[in-house]
Amino acid sequence: MISEDPSAFRAVYGSKGIPDRLLSALMVAGQDMDKLTAAELAPMDELHTMDRLATIELGKLARLKDHMHVLDIGSGLGGTACLATLDPRALPPLSVDLVIENFHEKQTNAALNLIEGRIRILHILARRL
Repeated sequence: MISEDPSAFRAVYGSKGIPDRLLSALMVAGQDMDKLTAAELAPMDELHTMDRLATIELGKLARLKDHMHVLDIGSGLGGTACLATLDPRALPPLSVDLVIENFHEKQTNAALNLIEGRIRILHILARRL
């Protein structure tokens, strides 16, 4: 049964310092922090089964068109929303998360991907949209 208590979600998915740990790992790996791409961040961002391939396949199944909005709820680092910004014709995606740490992660991810002006990020309960 899904809990209606937001603190239950925060307890499971909230982890402090993820953006800092991500940046440190990228620097240790020798990444050029001024030229990161969504593809380079995908292994740390799209942690579901099949990684980026699953995100792309889901987009194909949804038959998204350039006039449609993408709503990414509970999106962790926001990989799906970041991927949606790659098409310059696409409307800005909306990435929503209940967990404040994930909200900050999405902001960091958007900055690393140089897409801050092409994505909307909210910290809110999805049912309040």
